[in-house]
Amino acid sequence: MPSPDYALLDFRALDSLAATQSPLHSLDPRVKIILTLAFILTVISYPRHAVIPILPLLLYPVALIALGRLPMRLLLGKLLIASPFALTIAIFSPLLESDTFYEVAGMHITAGWVSFASIMLRFALTVLGALILISTTGIDRIAGALTRMGVPHLFPTQILLLYRYAIVLAGEASRMLGAWRLRAGQSRAMPPRIFASFIAQLLLRALDRSERLHRAMLARGFSAAMPVGAPLRLSSRDIQFLLLWILFFLLARAYNLPLLVGRLLTEGLS
Repeated sequence: MPSPDYALLDFRALDSLAATQSPLHSLDPRVKIILTLAFILTVISYPRHAVIPILPLLLYPVALIALGRLPMRLLLGKLLIASPFALTIAIFSPLLESDTFYEVAGMHITAGWVSFASIMLRFALTVLGALILISTTGIDRIAGALTRMGVPHLFPTQILLLYRYAIVLAGEASRMLGAWRLRAGQSRAMPPRIFASFIAQLLLRALDRSERLHRAMLARGFSAAMPVGAPLRLSSRDIQFLLLWILFFLLARAYNLPLLVGRLLTEGLS
């Protein structure tokens, strides 16, 4: 099973990335939230079998990773961790759609494999977009920006509490796993029977810990509304950054940019 120690360090790595300085980090968090939502909506708005028309949207995560000076290895690692969920959905497409969609050099590519590639590409783009937002903004600033954007305060509060409690839960699992390793001797793999008991005990501890945390928050005057942080101010640079990327999303969605570029190159060579 994945180590809770690694999960805990992974959470802290995101917090550390959000605390660094870069041109992307200094942007207004509301701009980054709007851009991420626009990017995700653009990606999922393509037809089911679209693959090549989506490719220009790769420019967005690549440019933001470079602008934010983010470690590609960490982001790709998180992408791989989440990929089984997308694979579980996409793997059935080749079985359900057996009609030929493309024929390249005598090879027949079925609609199912095209749909499979489209699902995986959309998954990679949307998850990368969300990871970039968290890595360059931080969950606290995201929650504060959502509140300032008029989102009902319960929603950003839930996001913030879930994120913070996930760190607490990872720490609890780490302590339990350490205790089991001390008692297991040379055994490294946890047997299924013990693993089931481990999960049950973790859930019970999580419930007990959540009740204690809730009572502590109420004792300190918690009113279900998290503080929104320092005031935010849009600059001309924020607005320009937002409008340029929105324009790019609209162009990428309205036109098949790879096809247009291919035609221009073909006409230029001829």
